[in-house]
Amino acid sequence: MWIQRGPDARAPGYWTPPSGGVEDGELPADTIVREMAEELGVVVRPVRSLWQCPTEDGSYELDWWLTEIVSGEPRAADEEVAEVRWVSADEIHRLSPTFVDDVRFIDEVWPEVGPALGDG
Repeated sequence: MWIQRGPDARAPGYWTPPSGGVEDGELPADTIVREMAEELGVVVRPVRSLWQCPTEDGSYELDWWLTEIVSGEPRAADEEVAEVRWVSADEIHRLSPTFVDDVRFIDEVWPEVGPALGDG
């Protein structure tokens, strides 16, 4: 699932996987649960970390996680999210604008980890 960032979000209009920052004293897995509830109105279970990379400007380290939706239907639940879509790897290449490392994850990392998870 990818989101288009809303006009009040950082990098408005960009298509990205759902994301968010870790708050003081928060564990990464707790951040994922909180952010998905805030942005998408769903309850998720963090399964495991898949990959790490810096943001394009080097100001943050991104930690990519596999999650499972426990309850709810993903929707744009706050102003940081303009649109929510389930997309294939091929469709991601047609979304614009996107961040280089988001597409790199789809092209280089997902083919390695997806099949091991039963989803290639």
